[in-house]
Amino acid sequence: MDEDIITREIGIDEVVEKYVDVEKFITRCRECDSYGRKWSCPPYDFDQMEYWRKFSRLRLMVKKFRPEDEDMDTVFAAYKDTKEELTEDLYDLEKEIPGSRCLFAGSCCVCGEDNCTKVNGEPCRFPDKCRYSVESIGGDVAGLAKDLFGLDLLWMKDGKMPEYFLLMCGLLLP
Repeated sequence: MDEDIITREIGIDEVVEKYVDVEKFITRCRECDSYGRKWSCPPYDFDQMEYWRKFSRLRLMVKKFRPEDEDMDTVFAAYKDTKEELTEDLYDLEKEIPGSRCLFAGSCCVCGEDNCTKVNGEPCRFPDKCRYSVESIGGDVAGLAKDLFGLDLLWMKDGKMPEYFLLMCGLLLP
């Protein structure tokens, strides 16, 4: 795992009590272009609270990165590269810890952007690789980042890049 990644663990009971609000985050998910268009995104045919409760702990990982310039294409490419690196690390951790399940930083991109079979009503091409994100199953990424890591989620404002971006992913542990 990259040395720039900060890791914290928290019990699932505490996560569910303090940081999971399925209705609140589903409302936010509905505003996203991926809603209903990716197998990793809501709406789901399962109960998200029950999904959380299948596990005992959550290991969260945060990668903070700074945009090197103001060009959106460059920033998006850096974000994508960072996300891919985190995803590969998560798959490796899953293999090392039987019964664990990773949570992506954002939606699944295994098939590439806008290439998910869900839009055509077809089954997932890679069900062994598709995973959810913390927020897609009702988790409060901003609250977790603030309380566990002391970091704020920052956004572009008035066309200006923030000081940094955060990618949060996790590993649900048995």
